[in-house]
Amino acid sequence: MSLLEPAVWSGKAKLGAWTAPEGGTAPVVEPATGKTLETIGVAGPGDVAAAARRADAARRAWAQTPYTERAAVLRRAGDLLLQYTDDIGWWLIREAGGIPGKAAFEVSLAAQNCYEAATLASRPLGEVLPTAEQRLSMTRRVPAGVVGVIAPFNFPLVLAVRSVAPALALGNAVLLKPDLRTAVAGGVALVRIFEEAGLPEGVLGLLPGGASTDFLTEEHLDLPMDFNELQKGGSRLGTGTMIVLDNRTCPVGMVWNLTHFFARESCGWCTPCWSGLNWAERILSAMEDGRGQPGDLEKLSAQTKFWAPGNTFCALAPGAAEPLQSALIHFRDDFERHIREKRCPWK
Repeated sequence: MSLLEPAVWSGKAKLGAWTAPEGGTAPVVEPATGKTLETIGVAGPGDVAAAARRADAARRAWAQTPYTERAAVLRRAGDLLLQYTDDIGWWLIREAGGIPGKAAFEVSLAAQNCYEAATLASRPLGEVLPTAEQRLSMTRRVPAGVVGVIAPFNFPLVLAVRSVAPALALGNAVLLKPDLRTAVAGGVALVRIFEEAGLPEGVLGLLPGGASTDFLTEEHLDLPMDFNELQKGGSRLGTGTMIVLDNRTCPVGMVWNLTHFFARESCGWCTPCWSGLNWAERILSAMEDGRGQPGDLEKLSAQTKFWAPGNTFCALAPGAAEPLQSALIHFRDDFERHIREKRCPWK
């Protein structure tokens, strides 16, 4: 059986075991052709809570596992990544839109991350600190507990493993949320690798999801919640979950928070994404703090055009552009009020 045999994970999320989640499923789409390759489970709020409880229970025994065993799991994961380079590379090409050279490089880099992380398990757990008092002063490092990792899709495998591997090596449990567009290459592949490497069940969970869609307003309340109808309404179903803003929520603050997230997720590979997202974040932050200037909305609108598909290395910036462009249309009065009154009216 192949490492990524769909019979194991198709339509499921890793909630301790591979389970059909409450959020339903989403298609795994090949961006080059639009072809549906498979389906992936979409986690809902109840799934996240359940996975967190399982991870919290599992991480205690994992943290008490001898460091030699934890290091061995990480080294085996690195070996398995190299062993299954072709399997994982196929998904990096078909699902993530990479070329073969990039796919092979990414798998190799992910393996190296595991080897490096394995050395963390044997690092000193603390140090003795100098003190003027007649007492022993020292620090001791302990596992954080359950660690949440949100991985983007431009280098989905590497940008996931660089956080997952060190956290596991140091005795933590991890809940991994890959971008829904690369849920296999950036999520399923890594979970299956650690399963085969001998990681105890419950220590690593997979909860696909995302938030790169246009806003819907009260005029869309009767719109059926399916992929085709939402597309006609100017948005997308995305992960199959919703974020609802009531009349007490500042739309400018909401968009600033989303842009802040996308700016932090940028790998810095291309200028429109790295510089553009950080620049837009600064404008939105100033606007939210009452320092907005006339012309800011035009600057934001012009900036998002540089994030369009084809202008950036991957789809992170186009995904970030959707909620911002949509908000500038649907909530323009709220943006203008922030500038005019030099404050956030919701504070």
